[in-house]
Amino acid sequence: MLSFNSIGNKEIPTYGEASGIADMIKNSGQKYDVVNIIHNEFKSVIAYEAKTLKVFNTASFENSPKISNYEIDDTILENFQDFSFANAIFWGLLEGHAAEFAARRTAMENATKNADEMVVKLTLLYNRTRQAVVTNELVSLPVSVYVPVF
Repeated sequence: MLSFNSIGNKEIPTYGEASGIADMIKNSGQKYDVVNIIHNEFKSVIAYEAKTLKVFNTASFENSPKISNYEIDDTILENFQDFSFANAIFWGLLEGHAAEFAARRTAMENATKNADEMVVKLTLLYNRTRQAVVTNELVSLPVSVYVPVF
């Protein structure tokens, strides 16, 4: 089992990264009929869903029922399989990046909204407290009566 991390953490994932992952998997010596790429699919700004992309090996392409309709030599199928594998990885990386970016943006919007509400509440509390202090000082002042003389 191979796993990859730190791809697209700070920057948008690139096709070169996806191609490198596909090459590492292909050069690992693992035999496979189908590779399942599990990724987060972007649904909306507040939602994403885990999805699976299937990538088939070259033998699966060769055994496809309608492949005989095309005049294709073996190197083209091999190249097509390599391209489709890297493309599927790239697709999964981009979908996951979009889902994470949207989740971060939503979290920051909520944090900003909560901070704004807190500032309003604290400002109101400060003004009421200040007003109460001024009122208490005015009430506690000694009263002197000024009577003008004519």
